[in-house]
Amino acid sequence: KFFMDYDDLLVKLIELLENNDGLRKKLSSTYRYIMVDEYQDTNKLQSRIVQLLAETHNNVMVVGDDSQSIYSFRGANFRNIMEFPEDFPDTRIIKLEQNYRSTQPILNLTNKIIDRAQEKYTKVLFSHKREGARPALVMAQDDNFQSKFVAQKVLELREEGVGLDEIAVLFRSSYHSFDLELELNRRNIPFVKVGGFKFIETAHIKDILAFLRVLHNPKDTVSWNRILLLVEGIGSRTSLKIINSIAANGEDTDEIIMREASARNRENLKKFINLLNEMGDAEYSPA
Repeated sequence: KFFMDYDDLLVKLIELLENNDGLRKKLSSTYRYIMVDEYQDTNKLQSRIVQLLAETHNNVMVVGDDSQSIYSFRGANFRNIMEFPEDFPDTRIIKLEQNYRSTQPILNLTNKIIDRAQEKYTKVLFSHKREGARPALVMAQDDNFQSKFVAQKVLELREEGVGLDEIAVLFRSSYHSFDLELELNRRNIPFVKVGGFKFIETAHIKDILAFLRVLHNPKDTVSWNRILLLVEGIGSRTSLKIINSIAANGEDTDEIIMREASARNRENLKKFINLLNEMGDAEYSPA
């Protein structure tokens, strides 16, 4: 009961400001100028706090873009920025329409999309970068089709002299890139992933690869340790004993594993051995 999370801090601050006139006026007089960035991503509580803190002066400057409100899933309300002129009369709106990042063909498409919004601050984005390729919309039938298209496009651009370090593929979430990563690896196209793990670096994929490596090379002590620690009841000490026995004796691994089994982990180790044998007996050899 002595802890508060971030939402509690917002709620309690509003209660304090609304119920204590003296404190509210003192804070408002102390902080004469209030600036808020990314105002389209604020929630109703945060907007109310701004109003309370600005009670004595209304000196508030916010920066935001109603067309970039993408955090409604965590409580952001774009109505805050749309209703700002009503909350603070005599508001002066300054439009920042020049874009320094994108080319004009990209902005032309952006302007068309923004113009279709039912409620908005009307704006026309422009750039001094007048030339550039037109954006293309490609309708892919599934993830794999999309990955093959992107990989082929990367190869074509490379043949045209575009360096791989000048090509970027953007995803909303890290895991959405897994299929493309596999396709790039299949075509031997090197890449760097920024944010999140590469598909082959995720824990469950490393576990699968460790099983396959053990089947291919029973002396692979690193892979043995990884998969043995996945067995319930097996700790680092038991794993080390099993691995040392396998490395020293080179005999039947099933027998060595069961020799080190205890009453606590015997059944789990039997299931583990059966899994390894099933994988080893599969029609296709591990690659």
